[in-house]
Amino acid sequence: MDMQTIITALEDVQISRYLSLASYVALVYDFFLTLPTEVSLIWNGRWSIVKILFFIIRYTVPIVITANLVQLTGYSNFVSGPLSTEFCQRVILVLIYWQLVALAMVDVIVCLRIHAIWQRRRDVFAVLATLWIVTYAATLGVTIFLTTTTFNTIAYIPQINLCSAAPPRYLWTAWLPGVIFEGAVCILTAIRTFQHWRHDGLSLSDALAQDGLIYFLFGFVTRLFDLLIWGGVNTATYWALLGEQFSFALTGIVCSRLLLNLRGVQNQQEWSEATDVISQISSRTESPSEKVNMTLWVADTGGQSFLEQIYGRVYNADLRPKFTFTDDYDASK
Repeated sequence: MDMQTIITALEDVQISRYLSLASYVALVYDFFLTLPTEVSLIWNGRWSIVKILFFIIRYTVPIVITANLVQLTGYSNFVSGPLSTEFCQRVILVLIYWQLVALAMVDVIVCLRIHAIWQRRRDVFAVLATLWIVTYAATLGVTIFLTTTTFNTIAYIPQINLCSAAPPRYLWTAWLPGVIFEGAVCILTAIRTFQHWRHDGLSLSDALAQDGLIYFLFGFVTRLFDLLIWGGVNTATYWALLGEQFSFALTGIVCSRLLLNLRGVQNQQEWSEATDVISQISSRTESPSEKVNMTLWVADTGGQSFLEQIYGRVYNADLRPKFTFTDDYDASK
């Protein structure tokens, strides 16, 4: 390796170190900042799919980033002894695939949250499930191809005490499905937020806070950041340029905040009820034809009654009753 390549690599390493350290500090700070809320809302509540995913993401993301940061700072010799090419190959593959699994779990939580704000409609669930399956099938396929073709280029560079590899030409394609997924998530959430603001009389700030659109926009920006970072990589030490650690840490923060700041949730029971997916789905197994149509009898006053005005602001048609004038009532029926 010539001197210019080493200098370029060191410059990339420094940038990556700053980004990674900044994200790590933010992650640890947010962890301790939100720990009291986590204890009060989640620890003693009943177990559910969302709770399990929350704990996995909450406690493994810092561990993975810590391990990566130790290697990135060049102090891994103090932890694992002298590095080797075999060590680099194993560690890099584990970090890559665990990050993929963690992001997939985060997006499961995202899908469940969007399904909830859409009142758990089956068509929305079908769209979200299809998006998730296609996204991570494509991402997994691209990741397997890229890691297979570049595995032999992963090596230990003793001059800078770091792992390195030759960047694949189409590395950015591994992030493209995730960007498309997050974009679709933002669109679905924005539509629902607009409906809540326009039809339900919520203020814009309340609608944004209730539906979590800001969190989802943040997730989209972090995925887009990854795409742009890897699309512009042209050095031989791109494995050291781990700018995606920055977005990985922020994704963990966003996931925690999304679940710890559920609107209207004040205690463990309310949090458990809001995130118990199995019970909520089973309680909505009845088909639309099985639902009882509610009729309200009102007097004909020549205009809309107070109740008609109130229910007219309800966007969800399932909650809107049928109004019939008392003058039309036939007691013989």
